[in-house]
Amino acid sequence: MSYSLGFVVVEYNQASQLPGLPFDSILYSTKRFAQDELDDLAKQAKRHGRGETYKLAQVVLLDDED
Repeated sequence: MSYSLGFVVVEYNQASQLPGLPFDSILYSTKRFAQDELDDLAKQAKRHGRGETYKLAQVVLLDDED
């Protein structure tokens, strides 16, 4: 059985479009907190003329049986 540990913001690099975690990323306990961070990062990127994009991901702990 698997269960959710929380949520993270995934950053897609403007040049390579490869996913990664933004600097100082944390695991958010709720989707709302993660969405707030995503919104802030997207605004910062736009303000600085950057092309990074952001998405939310749910972190799921997998048991050995999964």
